[in-house]
Amino acid sequence: MYEFRSSNASHELSTVSVIVCTKNRPTQLVNCLRSIVSTDWPCRELLVVDSSVSSIAKKNEILAKSLGARYLHESRSGLSYARNRGMVEGTGRFIVFADDDFIARKRWVLNLVRNMANANVICCTGRMISHRQDETSELFERSLGFDKGQKKRLFSRRDISLSSLFVSVRAIRGRLGGDAPVPWCVGNGYFSLVREAVNTVGSFDESLGVGTPSRGGEEVDMFYRILKSGRTIVYDPEAVIYHDHRPNYFTLKTAAYNAGASERAFASKYFGTDLYCTIFFLGALSLRVLQFIMNAVKQRRAVSDLELLKLCGFLHVPRNGI
Repeated sequence: MYEFRSSNASHELSTVSVIVCTKNRPTQLVNCLRSIVSTDWPCRELLVVDSSVSSIAKKNEILAKSLGARYLHESRSGLSYARNRGMVEGTGRFIVFADDDFIARKRWVLNLVRNMANANVICCTGRMISHRQDETSELFERSLGFDKGQKKRLFSRRDISLSSLFVSVRAIRGRLGGDAPVPWCVGNGYFSLVREAVNTVGSFDESLGVGTPSRGGEEVDMFYRILKSGRTIVYDPEAVIYHDHRPNYFTLKTAAYNAGASERAFASKYFGTDLYCTIFFLGALSLRVLQFIMNAVKQRRAVSDLELLKLCGFLHVPRNGI
């Protein structure tokens, strides 16, 4: 487990480190960083953790420094490695993670970290809305959308009880989001953490995440461990970012496969040793099959193809290669 440098507990909410992890997406990184520095963000520092190939990395370093960011190159492949590196190097009391395909809206950082004035809250997620309005983005929202709605929610250990699991299963409408079982409904892609609390729940599992054979699952694993520890997570819909959805149907299909694989990666980590996750694993598999059949019967060709890919992803067994 990483040990993170402690910061002065008297620091106010303005002591924030924003960590942007990126790999081989320079155009999106430019848009992301420019949107962040143009908002009224109260950040102590902005860090870019880059796993790009050398030719792109050099350009990213110049860009990051020109915008006042600190640049770090991470040679190990995997989003969890990049995020853990950012937490080790960062100095803020509060950590906010962002991916390179995000466009920040004003006050997004403030609206995240204000929730952690409550001592039991150590994590906060926010609302993610499509940045573009086109056919591919619309299809993404129908099958893979990250928007968790406009209602503020607090999650605690009672939300990962079996009774809560059975209640939420009845509310699922095609994907593991919204009212789906915790931790999938907590949020995606960006969130804030209190630095000192990470030593209690542990760092990101480096066997999980994009860029590893598991293809994902590191975020919900972190959320799950936080809730099991007895701490609270807040979903604040006023903390908004825009997500630059996949640019074409080919990349959308890859995202669908990876979504299914990430569901399996998280649930299988605890399968057989944790009753909640064991039941979740079986329920998620059933959901994948059901959603494919329903969309195929209704002749929703594009959506049913994506649902089939999510099912195939769920059946994906990670090996040494991705």
